[in-house]
Amino acid sequence: MQQLLLTALILIGTFLAQTVIVPHLSVAGVQPDLMLVVIVCFAMTEGMNKGSYTGFFGGLLEDLVMANYMGFNMVTKTIIGGASSLLKDLGPREGIMWPMIAVFGASIVSQIMTALLAFLFGETVVVRSILSWNMIPAAVFNTLFTPFIYPVFIKLLKWQERHARMRVM
Repeated sequence: MQQLLLTALILIGTFLAQTVIVPHLSVAGVQPDLMLVVIVCFAMTEGMNKGSYTGFFGGLLEDLVMANYMGFNMVTKTIIGGASSLLKDLGPREGIMWPMIAVFGASIVSQIMTALLAFLFGETVVVRSILSWNMIPAAVFNTLFTPFIYPVFIKLLKWQERHARMRVM
C-alpha cells in the first residue's frame, strides 16, 4: 500500500512539474519530458510490471490534460516503461551512465512512436523536422535530467528494501 501511494505521489508530482515548471525550461521550442525520465527510472530500478503500469498511468495523466489524441502518451509511455525494464540487468545498477543511455534511447523511441501514431491518425508528419529540430535535442534534454532523478530512485529502492526487511523481522 505504501509503495502504491509513493508511486502515485511521484507520478502526480512529476506531472505537476511537467505542466507548471517545464514550460519555462523550453529551449528553442524543445522541452524535457520529465514523465518519460521518471518512467525509465522506475523501470530500471523496479522492473517490468512497475515500469509498465507507471508508464500507463503517467501517460494517462498526460493524455487527460495535455494530449490532442487520447491514448498517444499512454501507449508510448507503457511500451517505453516495459522495454526500459529489459535494460535493467544489462548495465550496472549503481552507475549513472547506463540510465542516461537508456533515457536517451527511450526519448528517441518515444518520439518515433508518437510520430507513427500521429501518422496513423491522419496527421501530417514532417520527418525531417522531427529528426533534426526536435528528436535529438529533446533526447539530450531528457538525458541531462537523468543524473538528478535516477539517484533518487536508487535511494527509494534501498529504503524500500530496508523497510521490507524490517517488516519481516
